[in-house]
Amino acid sequence: MTHDERVRIWTKRIADYQASGLSKKAWSMRNGVSRNTLNNWLNKSSMQKSIKTSAPKDIKFVKAITPADDHQNLKSTITIQVRNTSIQVGDGFIKDTLINVLRIVNDIC
Repeated sequence: MTHDERVRIWTKRIADYQASGLSKKAWSMRNGVSRNTLNNWLNKSSMQKSIKTSAPKDIKFVKAITPADDHQNLKSTITIQVRNTSIQVGDGFIKDTLINVLRIVNDIC
């Protein structure tokens, strides 16, 4: 079974659990899954919802302008500071991952 298939199945199961009004223990027993597995998928689901629905509050972007003749001396990393947290970003970073990390840091700080 692929990861996407498991996610689809557990998305339906979580909706069923939430609509059932049953405790985690009762729902798990009735559906033949362990309570730990249900808890794991509930945590994954809430984390994904948090990432998707949380908008960055105080993130501002600026354009960095460097002199043309200094390009040979530029370092391959930059540092991003969100409140009291610093994040170093190097060459080849993944944009979506950086956006998700910034959102999470913003929520935590």
